[in-house]
Amino acid sequence: MRTAILAIIGTLLLAATTASADWPAGGKFVGSPYASFHGSYGVNFLDLPSGDLALVMFGVGGNGLGYSMQRISPSGEFASGWPARGIVLGQFTGAIPPFQHGFVVDDSGCVWHGGDMSQSSGKVSKLLRPDGALVPGTSAAWQTFTSVSTGPADAAPAPGGAYIVESSRIQRMTRAGTPAAGWPANGISTGISAFDVSVVGDGADGAVVLGLPLGETPHAQRIDANAIRHAGWPAAGVLLSNDPEDVDADFGLELGAPLIPSGPGAFIAAWGTPYQSGTDGIKKVKLQRFLLDGTLDPAWPPGGLLAVPADSISGVTLIPDGLGGGHLLWYNLHLHTIFGKHVLASGQFAGAVGPYGIALPAPGSQPHITTRGYLGHPLGNVPADAAPNGGLVFAWNDDALAPTESIRVRWLLSDYTADPGEPAAGRLIVPTGPGTRLRGVHSDGVGGAYVAWEQYDPNQQDPFADTDIWMTRLLPSSLLGVHPSPPLATLALSAPRPNPSHGAITFDVTLPDDSPARVELLDIAGRVQRSQLVSGPGSHNVTFGDAGSLAPGLYFARVTSRSGTRSMRVVLAR
Repeated sequence: MRTAILAIIGTLLLAATTASADWPAGGKFVGSPYASFHGSYGVNFLDLPSGDLALVMFGVGGNGLGYSMQRISPSGEFASGWPARGIVLGQFTGAIPPFQHGFVVDDSGCVWHGGDMSQSSGKVSKLLRPDGALVPGTSAAWQTFTSVSTGPADAAPAPGGAYIVESSRIQRMTRAGTPAAGWPANGISTGISAFDVSVVGDGADGAVVLGLPLGETPHAQRIDANAIRHAGWPAAGVLLSNDPEDVDADFGLELGAPLIPSGPGAFIAAWGTPYQSGTDGIKKVKLQRFLLDGTLDPAWPPGGLLAVPADSISGVTLIPDGLGGGHLLWYNLHLHTIFGKHVLASGQFAGAVGPYGIALPAPGSQPHITTRGYLGHPLGNVPADAAPNGGLVFAWNDDALAPTESIRVRWLLSDYTADPGEPAAGRLIVPTGPGTRLRGVHSDGVGGAYVAWEQYDPNQQDPFADTDIWMTRLLPSSLLGVHPSPPLATLALSAPRPNPSHGAITFDVTLPDDSPARVELLDIAGRVQRSQLVSGPGSHNVTFGDAGSLAPGLYFARVTSRSGTRSMRVVLAR
């Protein structure tokens, strides 16, 4: 049965396009971060409702940052009208790293950017349509806030537009480049006077904001779609920690996504305790889970859950696992390797984890982590993404395993042990060697991964000038025969029908025994939108008859039982 299901997945992934559109063995050139910049800073992946990917490619200049965007299909085709080098969208002046900018996809497939264009122009919104056109006309830079600050901004999708947040203010913008109805021209105050902020949708057309006020501990605030603070939430937001050590907490320059959804109606926030004089990394990293009603999860410590004790670390990354928890990853600058912890919604850590986490590279590996542009600093995040089974797909630059100076991709289970269906040492990305540096990895939703890397000529006088970004897709080894398949399992989830769907959507679920299983429909943020319980061995027909009432876009269907997890992509259309 598992072989049959995998064959269906493979057909969906590969047979829908011509063979000439398949990913080349050595990867595919997908664009340049920014002309004449000295290397790339990283790549962000965004899932579009069509199933395509939008790639945001950042370039590093002397005292600035530029970025471009490319749209590409799962089979490696550029979208119609998109140039081979991508679409250049902007250049920033001043020391403004990319994780101080928010990039999100709205319900129409438009990509939104919220952030600084310079340290003197204030906050703006930008918008790119699915066809590659800037909106409106040839310029999509809209003044969002007239106030000027040099702090980070963030963005979250909203029906018909997006939320943009900076410092103490939030604005809801429409695709016409104007504030949404009922929203003043300069947005509204969140009640959190903070330098570092992050925002996500609340699942009810509003937004949840995380802020780190100076002189206080971290706070969260909920704003409704009508520009009013949610009833019952304090004017200054909900206090996330009562621990004095969290006063003046900071995201640092590493925590690029410090706020993630944690199942329906809950969120997990992350922060670093203040730097100590003479240290070169965040002192500690702490987490807190809070609910949509403005209360803390009583199972979590009121002072926050200590995730990383005092250590010298960088590149702290928080990724939702799709099951209500999150993967917390970081570079350990003392041990010169990459560690992680999988925190569950219960506030417990998965697996046999010590206080300093679990090493993610393969045994015997020596990862080199100074790979950000030409400056030789660590990347601002760990290249990794959640796998459909609640585990992790993780990539790194390796200096020890043969062949040396390679890029490897490794699949890990929920407890960060090696996935038995993949090579324990990881799979190689080619070409590798001097001039090739990892830039990002992204789950394809069905067990494989997209991988992006920087390619440059190390023999040039300025080897980092005019850097190119290349990319490939690795299907699960079980589809390719790269590695022996794990033992056959009888838990199965069929392809959805119809797909795309304009209304009801149906799946066939096969259970191996009489233990119950849960079938769920999740949005791309990992929030459960629909759920049903099934039990009894054999085949079951599951229909979500009201799926058409959900916003159009990309979703995931998932069945979970004690036998494991299976998932499928679903596209809801109008």
